[in-house]
Amino acid sequence: MLNLLLHKIQDVLRISLSTLFLCGLLFCQNSWALQSAIVVSDKAIIYADNQMSAAVGFVQKGKKLQVGKEPQNKGQVFPIFVSGKIAYIRAIDITTQIEGVNSNNLIAQRFKKNTQDEHKQNYSLGLFNYSSQVSMKKNNSGIKDKDAVEWWGASLRGGAMFSERWDLDIVLNFLNAKAEDEVFRSVEFGFGVAYHVIQTKKFSLKLMAQAFAVPFASYSLGTKFRVNGYGFTLGPGLRATYLLGKNWGLEGYGGFYYSKISGMDVPSPYNSISPVFMGTRLGLGLNYQY
Repeated sequence: MLNLLLHKIQDVLRISLSTLFLCGLLFCQNSWALQSAIVVSDKAIIYADNQMSAAVGFVQKGKKLQVGKEPQNKGQVFPIFVSGKIAYIRAIDITTQIEGVNSNNLIAQRFKKNTQDEHKQNYSLGLFNYSSQVSMKKNNSGIKDKDAVEWWGASLRGGAMFSERWDLDIVLNFLNAKAEDEVFRSVEFGFGVAYHVIQTKKFSLKLMAQAFAVPFASYSLGTKFRVNGYGFTLGPGLRATYLLGKNWGLEGYGGFYYSKISGMDVPSPYNSISPVFMGTRLGLGLNYQY
């Protein structure tokens, strides 16, 4: 009786193990089935995990690969073998023979990637005009309250993307204005943010806002005196960039700005002033992106 029971248990175990083996074999074949793929991006990044949190290398455009048939992470990545280990490559970086139910999503992602600018950092050097109206309670010579004052300046700007739609800029400006014998000069240094309204590989239009400190400003009246001051500048505007090649392009920008200069203690018998300048800035420059 005991021997019969042991034989039945052995038969049940044998059938169970065989079933599990066949199921596992079928599952593995489905999980590790491979398909051919070709890299379509200039440099396709290889990631250590399907969340794309750590890059382990890259492959060049045109490289033929064997990737898994089943995409992971909501169709964003395919598994791939690298040096005997499993890694992952983005679906938008390759083209496969079978893209499954996510093909429409992949086409949309590829279109977005091909139309967006891939540059993450940019620099520009330009010249600009600041056409302003001055507001001040006292005057010393040619410039009076509500007069127009034309500034000319040079600008050096560096920017970097900190999200898909936003840039952070660092800006250094040098400005000069002259009306008869009166001369104003100033240095502006500050920061700006820019929002991508339109972004393609060749053209971008950004809405920007800037805030500058004026650590140095000077005011002189011929050879009679020259005094220094300080202040600040604020302004919103628009910036457009058109790439002429892979990295170089033209940049144009404009906006409305408010500048206040203080701390100018003028010797007697002349009047100390704290002028405010408000007006539009229009600039044109050379842009480099990478």
